[in-house]
Amino acid sequence: MNTFIQILSSLGQGIIADLNLVTLLMILVGALVGMICAAVPGLTLITGIILVLPFTYVMDATNAIILLTAIYLAGTYGGAFPAILFKIPGDPIHVPLLWDGYPMARLGLGAKALGWTLVSTISGGLFAVILLVLVSAPLAVVALKFS
Repeated sequence: MNTFIQILSSLGQGIIADLNLVTLLMILVGALVGMICAAVPGLTLITGIILVLPFTYVMDATNAIILLTAIYLAGTYGGAFPAILFKIPGDPIHVPLLWDGYPMARLGLGAKALGWTLVSTISGGLFAVILLVLVSAPLAVVALKFS
């Protein structure tokens, strides 16, 4: 239980330390680049990360990681637009959207399909982050036992 409180304390301190204008700008730029790169057929979210990677060499490490993470997370949702609306998946992760999302768009329910995609993207991302935060400390202890 003590470790859990330390994890939450460190997480809170990190969030407070990173709430500044530059970090929020990195999140905004990353979200825009990720959405655009994933929404354009032929460009993928990984391509977006690769295109922005040279710009991160001169950045602070924290801001660079935040920028690249924002590109990836926004790209996971941005690829839903061509998959649902035009039946063109940009990434393999968007192929399942063709089965239900495109038929919904043909019935005039494209906005509803995009909304449910957004809800599932956010909830899955939050679940993964919470799981990573809870499991990282015990896994680090196990990893340090290997020599």
